[in-house]
Amino acid sequence: MNRILVLFALLAMASPVIAQQATNTIAPTQPGKGQWVVRSVVNHYEFKSTDEDPRSGSQTWWTNHVSYGLTGDMSAMFHFSEIWDNLGDENHSGLSDAILTFKWRCFQLDTGPVDSLRIGIFGGLELPTGSDAFSSNETSPFIGASIMSIQGRHGIGQSVSFLATQGHRFDPVLAGDTNANLLKFDTAYLFRLSPEVYGDTLEGAWYTGCEFNGRWESNSDLLLMLSPTLLYESPFWAAELSVGIPVYERVTDRPKLEVVVRVGVRFLF
Repeated sequence: MNRILVLFALLAMASPVIAQQATNTIAPTQPGKGQWVVRSVVNHYEFKSTDEDPRSGSQTWWTNHVSYGLTGDMSAMFHFSEIWDNLGDENHSGLSDAILTFKWRCFQLDTGPVDSLRIGIFGGLELPTGSDAFSSNETSPFIGASIMSIQGRHGIGQSVSFLATQGHRFDPVLAGDTNANLLKFDTAYLFRLSPEVYGDTLEGAWYTGCEFNGRWESNSDLLLMLSPTLLYESPFWAAELSVGIPVYERVTDRPKLEVVVRVGVRFLF
């Protein structure tokens, strides 16, 4: 019993990283008070032309997130991206708009060393700080909620958010680039491959699973995507790999997405 209690305490302290966090589904997890989590993700998108938009090619985003634990249940996150655009006949690069997010974990019920039910609320602003080609030139607010349940080797999460878009990019490419409002809905399932059962000490774990990602815009554009995922989480760092495959796509005035590959790491300080 004492060993189980010690493991429970250690896992709780390291929970910002050991939390079965999927790549695209926002999780109601937080850095501890005064702690930092730094996450860096490379997203590579491949596009094909449509009747409305003849561009094809790729776009690569290098996104960096910095989160800080304000309290045990509240955090602030700032993130920005460097973009390399190879669509059509022009190649250019620059910074995206920055995003400021505040997250509050309003409910947490831990029923074992790993088993947990958590609910979070988040919101923030997209700030017009990007380069001319990649900025909306307006401040846009967003709000959302997330829930996550971990039971044994199984973890499932759900997040939904709404962006009240105030501006648009000159050349829309992704959902959220136009002046239409954006609804995001994501569901993630992760299964812990190993260890089958945690021991008395903290250790890394391997997970596999899949996400269902949806993007609906008020101009009726819709993208539904499946994203197989491989994840490794240790107490103080993690690595992730995800491949997004569209299963349904209806877009206007921008190219269609063929595939997106995401590779990322994160660290707890």
